[in-house]
Amino acid sequence: MKKMKFAVLAVIFLMAVLVACKKNNDTINPTEAIIETPKVNGIAKDEAVLFSFKNNTSTVATSWSVVPNNNVIITANGNTASIKFGYAGTYTVSARAGSLLANTVVSVDSTSVPSCGVIAFPTNDTIAITPSVVDSAGLKKLKLVISGSTFYPNACYALVSNINGTVINQLYNLQVTGVNKPCDSSSCAQVLTRAKSEQSLIFTTNGVAPFSIKLNNNLKYEGNIKRDTAAGGAIRFTFTRTGSATGANVFPTVVQ
Repeated sequence: MKKMKFAVLAVIFLMAVLVACKKNNDTINPTEAIIETPKVNGIAKDEAVLFSFKNNTSTVATSWSVVPNNNVIITANGNTASIKFGYAGTYTVSARAGSLLANTVVSVDSTSVPSCGVIAFPTNDTIAITPSVVDSAGLKKLKLVISGSTFYPNACYALVSNINGTVINQLYNLQVTGVNKPCDSSSCAQVLTRAKSEQSLIFTTNGVAPFSIKLNNNLKYEGNIKRDTAAGGAIRFTFTRTGSATGANVFPTVVQ
């Protein structure tokens, strides 16, 4: 009788050990494939967020996907991916490599400001254009230094700008679409600084070209750029405002 009791107790003890081991295995799995990211909430629209596929033991290349895939930009690099979300909402980010699959859910907030990367150009900001003439492979290049009026906490903030137009008598349109906020400002001069950028134009012949400036696609300047050969053979550029739009200024208006 005693032997039977001991046998029963031994079986109960063994079952308890097995259940405890199963619970531990269910809750602690250091090799489980997971997705890690610095933030899952408060993500801003168009903010670049880094995702990492951890504990991936597969030899198959990792593929990344997002649901819903609506105005989402995925820049994948193996086990990491930089993802931008164009709209506010809840998204499921997935990484798959062979039979390994991991998911994470993130929330994008329309009111959040990106922690770094391209942020909005302030709606009440104005810009100043400082032109100069420089030599470029034997040609006279017109360089434009573009500066906003808002001060930022360090010197690494930069305007996001582009300019189109390549030949004389073609409209040149300068666009300022945002401000690039540094992700790592440890090496930046920690002084209040206006954000800047540079653009350049090469005119190969004398003539007049229409020139406009837009901030966030809103017209702020209409005018002309004239290229001519001044006395002594110097190349001269003259800026003339023709429209009433305000919010951008060019100075000096004559450079050579």
